[in-house]
Amino acid sequence: MAETETKPNGSAGRAIILLKIAFVFIVIGLIWGGWWHFYARHREVTDNAYVTGNIVNVEPQTSGVVVSVEADTGTFVEKGKTLVRLGKADASVSLERARAELADTVRQTIVTRRRAPEAQAVVKLKETELAKAKDDYRRRSGLADGDAISKEDLENAKSRLEQAKDSLKIAKAQLATAMSARGYGAVEEQPAIERAKARFVEAYLAWRRMEIMAPVSGYVAKRNAQVGKLVNPGQPLMAIAPLDEIWVEGNFKEGQIATIRVGQKVKLTSDLYGGSVVYDGKIAGLGAGTGAVFALIPPQNATGNWIKVVQRVPVRITLDQAQIKARPLVLGLSMRAEVDITNQDGPTLAPIGTVTGSFKTDVYEKQIEGAKELADEVIARAKNGKGE
Repeated sequence: MAETETKPNGSAGRAIILLKIAFVFIVIGLIWGGWWHFYARHREVTDNAYVTGNIVNVEPQTSGVVVSVEADTGTFVEKGKTLVRLGKADASVSLERARAELADTVRQTIVTRRRAPEAQAVVKLKETELAKAKDDYRRRSGLADGDAISKEDLENAKSRLEQAKDSLKIAKAQLATAMSARGYGAVEEQPAIERAKARFVEAYLAWRRMEIMAPVSGYVAKRNAQVGKLVNPGQPLMAIAPLDEIWVEGNFKEGQIATIRVGQKVKLTSDLYGGSVVYDGKIAGLGAGTGAVFALIPPQNATGNWIKVVQRVPVRITLDQAQIKARPLVLGLSMRAEVDITNQDGPTLAPIGTVTGSFKTDVYEKQIEGAKELADEVIARAKNGKGE
């Protein structure tokens, strides 16, 4: 009897255990379902995301020998700071030659413009001489009718009249030449001076470009410049990374892009700081194509040897600048991006006319401004008769 009583108790125990296991799985399922319904289905996540930004190459605009390197890898430089100096000997000689030519052109132009009033005075003098010759010839013609003077005197008066007419024609031609050479407008507006000024500006820019400046503020990377090295235009000397203007490029699968919109909020974490540090981001725009399209050797799917590969589309994610300042990031760091896709009001692509990531420098424009100011100073000193 004892054995028969234990069998129902054993079956009941197994049933209770199975019920507990089923209950656990049901609870797990409910938790997972609730997590998916209230959270996961409103998120698109990728670990294929990296910090990126502008990398500004520092290159010479003219040839020269490096005589000084004033920045090294990892140092912070301000916009406009001199990074590399090239030898200036030849450029200085060319600049002084252009300065002298500009000053000499100004002086010659001033001398030429002063010839016009002199030519006008000569014309007036010749007109007076012609009027006098006409009166003399008229008077002698009247005397010749009465045989008061000889025929030879009359011919001489006529000859002087013709000479006076020719002299006046020559004087008027010289006046026209002087007026043409004089030009119109101020001295600075004359073509010869403008050409000389352009040559001076060109020489000045070549001289200034012997000092290679930082186009933007940032950290120096990839320094290749060495003292004594001959460099040519376009040769990379170093690079500058402005780490205060960075963003994240998240590569999402093509199946995830359907729900991603411009303006959606993004939570980002980095391997550098771990999951405890969360960055706030925002979707700025989607790439114009997948990574395969812009590869160095794009895939040729028409060959017949085709295997479907899930493509990824780059998505630009802007970062909160205050957070970047508090927790700096460097280019190339891995990131995990979690996009909140709850709001679907934004466009899939950035609207036409929207400009994101605008980046520019005015360092080189300031060089030309300084050149023009110095050229105007040279012109002013030459006009005032001061030596250069």
